[in-house]
Amino acid sequence: MAQTTNQQPDMKNSITRNLVISAIAATPLGLSQANAASSVVSDGIRSTGENITAAGEGLLQAPSRLANVRNDEMPMIAAGVQEIGLSGSFDWTDDTVYNTNLSYGWFLNDCWLFGFKVGVSGVNSDANVTAGLFTEYNIHTGTKWVPFVGGGVNYKRLDTGDDSADGIETGLEFGVKYFLRANMAISASMTGAWTSKDIDGDDGVSSRVNFGLRYFF
Repeated sequence: MAQTTNQQPDMKNSITRNLVISAIAATPLGLSQANAASSVVSDGIRSTGENITAAGEGLLQAPSRLANVRNDEMPMIAAGVQEIGLSGSFDWTDDTVYNTNLSYGWFLNDCWLFGFKVGVSGVNSDANVTAGLFTEYNIHTGTKWVPFVGGGVNYKRLDTGDDSADGIETGLEFGVKYFLRANMAISASMTGAWTSKDIDGDDGVSSRVNFGLRYFF
């Protein structure tokens, strides 16, 4: 009987020892699992925060993106861009009824435009033919309005049917372009010109108001 009694405390001690050992062995695993769960939760919170931040930045950048879309419609007058222009004018200093000019130019930089033009003007069967070079300085305003100043030198010939004359014409021009689209503008300008010979019957001096259409590519 005494032997049986001694075995019961030994069994209890063995069970207690096993429980303690199991608890000690399980504790690191439990902590590891808890840390892993905590890490997952932290990563989830961090990811959610990053997504919210990205969404907020997207909302903040939306107006600037819309502005960039509008900027795509701003004047296309950068270096390398080419321009074709068609213009007509009214001359109040003589009897000129029509004056039509066709021009072609290219931008050497974001301001300077260089090119050549040809034109025809006259009354009825009388015709002045011009051909020459021109330059324009375009002023950036950050809007669709682009003021400009320019000048040119032309060869000018008058043919009346009975007689003809020719000379060199120099002129200055200032005006403004309004861009309907990034690559299309209407223009209005005023030109003052002087001819080396009295071709127009006004001592070689003339003034014109010009209206035109410009195309850029």
